[in-house]
Formats: sequence, C-alpha cells, structure tokens
Amino acid sequence: MNFILYGEQYPMIRKHLAKILKDRLKEPDDFNTTKIDFDESSIEEIIAEASLLPLGYDKKAIVVDNATFLTKEGKDEEKNKLLECIKDTPDEINLIFILRSDKLDKNGAIATYIKDRGQILEFLNLKKEDWPVYVRKYFKNREVEIEPAAVNELILRVDGDLTRFINEADKLCLFKDRLTLSDILLMVAKP
Repeated sequence: MNFILYGEQYPMIRKHLAKILKDRLKEPDDFNTTKIDFDESSIEEIIAEASLLPLGYDKKAIVVDNATFLTKEGKDEEKNKLLECIKDTPDEINLIFILRSDKLDKNGAIATYIKDRGQILEFLNLKKEDWPVYVRKYFKNREVEIEPAAVNELILRVDGDLTRFINEADKLCLFKDRLTLSDILLMVAKP
C-alpha cells in the first residue's frame, strides 16, 4: 500500500508515520525500512530501491522524505518515471511519501493514483479553536492534569508552534503531574 503524508505539522506526520510502519511491518527496523531524503537523492534511487524485494521479511517500507516532486513545481519527467514505478511495485513494498508542505498537487497523476489505491493524509496547522482540545488531550494521554488557565497560557506562549508545544509539554510532564497557571508562567518562556 502506498501513502502520501503532507502538511506543515511535521511532528504529527512523524507520529503517524511510526504508526503506519508498525501497522504495516509489525516490527520496523533498519533492515525492512529504507529512508530516502529526496533533497539528497534522485528519482532513480527511489526506483532502484522499490525494485528490490524484501530479504528475510514479508514486507518492507520505503519512506521518501521531502517529496517535493509531488507539488506542481515537480518535473513531469520525474513524475512519469515514478508513477510507472509505483504501478509496478509489488504489494510487499510500501511506498510512503512525505511532503513537508501543504502544496500537494492533488490532481497530479501520482496523487490521483495513490488516492485510488492507497491513502493521502493531510496534516494542517491546528486552528485556533482546536488548540485547547489538543493540549488537554495531550496532557491527558500522559496522565497529567492541567487547569484551564494553564492551558490558555501555554497556548499563548507556544504561539501556534506544534514542535515548541511538544517540547514544552514534555518538559512540563516531567516537572509535575498537576499543572497550574503559575507552573506555566515559571517554566515556559514568552514567545
């Protein structure tokens, strides 16, 4: 199965990628997962890797990060080569493309093909009204209580930056299991 994960929230993409790899491969490791950074590689390297069957495993995954060829600015020749490769890839190989942008060419041939036979997942920036729910859920999953005033102040201090929020929240979880407004004022710097 093939996937496209795209958007500006890379921490969420990374978390979902780990879930996909665990679901598809059961125990992902360096032998059944190949990571290719398109900024440092070419379409030919992706095609070459996709042509190799998994050795000693039932399945393997190829994760292509910075898949800028999935935007409208991508070269048509590269897109055509890759589309043929995707069509010929056996079921034992999972191709996962990561685009760290919201500029996916949704009507492009690759996106259309994967949409019909795989999954395209979008990870947009959280809207202002979604932040309080996300923050409360994040702390609840870590069994840490946080009072409403602390939630609001933390949202203000991370200023819509999910990576910063995760870093600060993880630090706060180590600090206490019941967070108050004064804890946020003490521990989290203003933007």
